[in-house]
Amino acid sequence: MPRFTSWNGDQLVDKARLTAIAYASELDKELKTQIEKEQFRWPRRTVRYGGGTVREVTSPRDIVDSGQFLRSQTFEATDRGAKISWGAPYARAILTGSQRGHVPRDWITPALDAKPFAPNFLRLWGRTSVGTSGPATY
Repeated sequence: MPRFTSWNGDQLVDKARLTAIAYASELDKELKTQIEKEQFRWPRRTVRYGGGTVREVTSPRDIVDSGQFLRSQTFEATDRGAKISWGAPYARAILTGSQRGHVPRDWITPALDAKPFAPNFLRLWGRTSVGTSGPATY
């Protein structure tokens, strides 16, 4: 069994940050998958206008209409970690259902269920390397 004889606090913090970024990158992909998945109850038929075509959509459905909401999702890695956000002005209304009587469509909880933090962070921790020279990688 290897002995723990010394440690570098800066490298430990850097490894934790890089592992969190790696997890957020995987979660970013899973969030997009959940947005595109036909899983959301919708109480009425909807005619969608996307890409010049019209198609009638019933329940269950995805959250992709014009694609603007999906494209508004951004992932940003920083020196402090990572951030996933949605720039579409109606993103909160989709999540909470607070616009014109719409039903809530939560894509975040299913993504977190599919990619739970603790086991994925642990898996990625083992793959993240921080050396004494050169940039850290994940």
